[in-house]
Amino acid sequence: MSTNLDTPTGANDFFVVGTFGMIRQTDVVTVTVTDFTVAASPDTVAVPGGQNAAFIVTVGPDGPSFGDPVSLSCAGLPGGASCSFAPAAVTPGAESATSTLTVSTVSLSAAPAVAYSGAPRFPLALSCLMLVAVLASLRGRPLRIRLVLGMLLLVALADVACGGDPVGPTRQPVTTAFTITGTSGDLQRSTSAAVRVE
Repeated sequence: MSTNLDTPTGANDFFVVGTFGMIRQTDVVTVTVTDFTVAASPDTVAVPGGQNAAFIVTVGPDGPSFGDPVSLSCAGLPGGASCSFAPAAVTPGAESATSTLTVSTVSLSAAPAVAYSGAPRFPLALSCLMLVAVLASLRGRPLRIRLVLGMLLLVALADVACGGDPVGPTRQPVTTAFTITGTSGDLQRSTSAAVRVE
């Protein structure tokens, strides 16, 4: 006798009928179908890049009991990240069993930076015209004063033309969902979780 995914978990009664000529015998056979569930807590863990994220993975019986070992694995982690379970396999039995999942992340320094400009930039030509106009208005003053004021104005205009105080490149947090799978023989059950690298 075999079962499929539509067979309810728990005790299932089946009728077995035997015939021999005019003789007919019927008996009831009880088959207990077991299954298991996989869950992770919390759903999402946020960590700085290069740090570890920890999850608690719970494997529980779907039905009265599940007495076979369940091996745990994960897939879909961001590039460079890895996962490990302690222990790597659990046997829930009539109660739930837990395993600690550790996800090792990588620093965001390897990710492309997103640059933001600072204040609006003035065209360089306009800055040069402003410099010429100011220097022309200083005619008649001592040469040393004109040179000092001209240099200060040139520095100020160059700063404005380049965007004032620019904001340096920043790296955006990255949230990646991944899959946690429990395997026991031909039976597999999965859940999802996410890690946010900041």
